[in-house]
Amino acid sequence: MTAGRTVYREAGSAKPGSQIKVSLAILGKMRCKSIGRSTLLFVRIFHSHVGLFIAPSVLFFCVSGACQLFNLHENHGSYHAPALIETLGKLHKDQVLSEPDHVRGPPAATVASDRDAHAGPPGHGDHDDEAQKGPTLVLKWFFEAIAAGLAISTLFGLWIGLRFTRTPRISWGLLIAGVVVPVLIILL
Repeated sequence: MTAGRTVYREAGSAKPGSQIKVSLAILGKMRCKSIGRSTLLFVRIFHSHVGLFIAPSVLFFCVSGACQLFNLHENHGSYHAPALIETLGKLHKDQVLSEPDHVRGPPAATVASDRDAHAGPPGHGDHDDEAQKGPTLVLKWFFEAIAAGLAISTLFGLWIGLRFTRTPRISWGLLIAGVVVPVLIILL
């Protein structure tokens, strides 16, 4: 901003036709009065770098969480979850790729027969499907929309962070590190 540039605007309380001269330099100082330019630049760069590093994880949690909302990561009835979605669900919920044998518990048939043997009258189980069906379904679809919005926003952030940067090597390096570091931790 140049101190010599000025803006003229109509004053609401002044006589019609009179103009007030406002210096752009003064407006610029008013805008950043409490925060210095170097602080704003630091926050912008920090936000960009952290965003590039965590974006792969945010996208992972958006996709795997969206699948979990409708239990697409679990086998039930005639539905058999695809191996990739099942693995991503385990990673999202339990931070493991596969469960050890001692954690898996008894076979599903034993659990189902035990549950049926101890089941009370209809409608008194842990999940009262009829009472929760409408509001729960609406809330699930709302959270699906939130997950999609977060994923799209993250993709736009990646585009901005990689396309409009003065340090493309650092930006790409942070994005690659955001993919590699979690994978290395998982493989340990």
